[in-house]
Amino acid sequence: MFTLPFLPTVVAVFATITLFTFLTLRKHSETSESVMVANRSVGPWLGAFAITATWTQAPAIYASGFYAAKGPWYFVMFWAPNVLAVVLLLAPVMSARRLLPQGLTAPQYMGEVFGPTVRTMTLLMQLTCLLGSSMGAILGIAQWLKPILHIEPGYVGLMFGAFAFAWVVLTGLRAGLISDRVKIACFGIIIVGVAYLWWKASGSFQAARITPVPSEPLGNIVWNLGVPLSVTLIGAALCFPDMAERGYAIVANRSVQRSVYIGAAVMFAIVTLAFGSLGILATHTITEKFNDFPAFAVLRTFGTPNMLVIVSVLLATILTASLAAYIASAGNLLSIELHQRYHLWQHGTKPDDRRTVWVSRFFMIMLIPSVVGLSNIPGISIPKLLEWAATFRGEILFPVLGAPVLLYFGVPTKAYDRWVGGSMIAGLLFGIVFLFSSELFGATSLIAMNAKPLGAISAVLFPIAGFLVCRSLLHARTSTISVSATS
Repeated sequence: MFTLPFLPTVVAVFATITLFTFLTLRKHSETSESVMVANRSVGPWLGAFAITATWTQAPAIYASGFYAAKGPWYFVMFWAPNVLAVVLLLAPVMSARRLLPQGLTAPQYMGEVFGPTVRTMTLLMQLTCLLGSSMGAILGIAQWLKPILHIEPGYVGLMFGAFAFAWVVLTGLRAGLISDRVKIACFGIIIVGVAYLWWKASGSFQAARITPVPSEPLGNIVWNLGVPLSVTLIGAALCFPDMAERGYAIVANRSVQRSVYIGAAVMFAIVTLAFGSLGILATHTITEKFNDFPAFAVLRTFGTPNMLVIVSVLLATILTASLAAYIASAGNLLSIELHQRYHLWQHGTKPDDRRTVWVSRFFMIMLIPSVVGLSNIPGISIPKLLEWAATFRGEILFPVLGAPVLLYFGVPTKAYDRWVGGSMIAGLLFGIVFLFSSELFGATSLIAMNAKPLGAISAVLFPIAGFLVCRSLLHARTSTISVSATS
C-alpha cells in the first residue's frame, strides 16, 4: 500500500531523471532508426540472443519449475506453447519486413494489412502486454529483494526502474541489445548453477520416487491449463512490443531471419528445461512439503549462502534488464502510434525525426511511475487482473498469424478492417463476462468452472467469425451485382 512519503518520492525521483535527460541529451543526435531498431543491423547470433533474452521473462523463470514439480504433463502444457510461440513469430516478421521495410512497430504492420481499426486494437493489446510485463518484472524484483534489503516493494520497484530508465534513455534499443547479452550471460551462469545443484543433490536423489502423478485426467489438464496457456503464451509473443522491435532490427535477409528465430526457439527450450529441471529435482530430493517455488526450495536445501547472494544478484540483473527493454519499447511504441500517426506534438504533417526521438524519451519516463502506481493501488488484485488480461491476448492470433496467409493468397484485407477490428472489440467485451462469471452465474456454475478455457477460445474465434461474416457479405454483394449486370 501507499505510504505518505511514497508519492513525493516518485515525483522527486522522476523529476530528477527528467532533468538529467534534458541536460544530457540537448545535443544528442540520435535518429529514430538507431534508437528504435538499431539501424536494422542485428545479425544472426545477436538476433537469436536478443529474441531468447526478450522472451525469457519472469514467468518463464519462475513457472517452469513450478509446473515441472506438479507433473510432466503440466510442464509440457507450459513449455511447448512457449517454444512454439517463438517459431510462429517468423512468418509475420518476414511478412512485415517485406510489406513495410521501414516499419518500426507491429501496429504499423497491422494497419498496412487491414486498416486503422485493427491497428488501434493491436496497439491497445500491446500496451496491456507491456504494462503487465513491467508489473511482473517490478513485483518479481520487489518480492525477491524485500526480505534481503528490508525495503518496501514500491521503493524497490522505483529504485530499479530509475536505473533501468537511465540505462536505455541514451541509445534505446542498442542499450537494450547490450542488456540482452547480459541476460544471456546470466542464464549461462544459472545453468551452470543448476548442474551444480543436481550434482550436489545426487546423493539424496530417491530413485524409487517419481514425479507426482497429476490428480486429474490428461483431458482436464489440456482443457483447464493447456488451452488457456497456449492462447496466452502465443498471443503474448505476437503482441509483445519488444519482440516486434527486435524483428525489425534484424538485417533484411530472409535466411538470417529464419536462423534467428529457429536458434532462439532452441535456446529458449534449453533455458526453460534447465529451470524446469529444478522442479523435478525438488520432488525427488525434498521430502517435506515446500510452499514456495521449487527452485528456491532446492537452493535453500542444497545451496550455500554465497549461492543465494549470487542468485539474488542474477535475478535482479535479469529482471532489471527486462524492465529496461520494456521502458524502451513503451517510448518507441507510443511515439510512433501517437506522435507520428496522429501528428501530435509536431509542427505540420511531416514527422520531425528528432522530435520523434524526444517524444519517445518522454514516454519512457512515464512508464515506471505508472506501473509502480498501479501496482500499489489498494483493493486491486494485480495478479488476477493480469491473468485475465493475458487470456484476451488470443484476439491477436488471427490478425497477426493470418495476415501472411491472406496476403499470400491475394485476399483484399483492407475490406475486412472494420469487421475484424469490431469483432476484436466484441470479443473483449464478451471476455469480461467470463472474467466476472463467478459473480454473475455463481462460483459452481458450469460457465464459471470453465471460464478460462472458454474465454481463451472465444478470444481466438471472435476475429475469425468477424472475418468470415464480412467475407460472406462481400461475396453476397458481389453475386448481387453480377446478377444485376447480367439481367
